[in-house]
Amino acid sequence: MVQIFLIVIGASLGLFVTTWLIVYVGQFIQPDRPLSPQHDLDLMRRVSMKVGKPSPVLFSDIRMLEKERILVGAEVQEYSYQEGFSSGWPDRWVDDVIQRRN
Repeated sequence: MVQIFLIVIGASLGLFVTTWLIVYVGQFIQPDRPLSPQHDLDLMRRVSMKVGKPSPVLFSDIRMLEKERILVGAEVQEYSYQEGFSSGWPDRWVDDVIQRRN
């Protein structure tokens, strides 16, 4: 009884690994082609949203637009942190990290 159970488990596991390997090799040989801009609905939605046309807005779009809005003036400032977004580390922080490392 135990032998039959182990054979069934081994055959199922072998089938799973074989299927996974075939799919993995298939994706390696023929990777997905990137969508053209005319067929990428996500890109078209974001472009129409930036232009001002009515379009459905996702939460990720709101975060992206807020991050772009905050980071527009970040090049002029040494360090900007607003509403959870930052423009990187100030130079004095980088210097402090370099001095403290082992």
